[in-house]
Amino acid sequence: MAINKVQRYAMIKAAAEKIQKQKLRDLEVDRQVEQVKKYDDMSAIHWSDAEDYAKAHYGGIYESTRIGDEY
Repeated sequence: MAINKVQRYAMIKAAAEKIQKQKLRDLEVDRQVEQVKKYDDMSAIHWSDAEDYAKAHYGGIYESTRIGDEY
């Protein structure tokens, strides 16, 4: 089966568009990774109210563990 010029051109165009779309997706992923890196300073996390947060959300477990009772 012979492929005419129009079919050949259409196949090449479809392949080229597929590659271009993949490159655009890769560039978008790279851009998003750079944004995350920009805002993530990788420093140690410290909250001054960590104990208050733990008591508010896990108070029952915190108290029973501290006292030695079963939860």
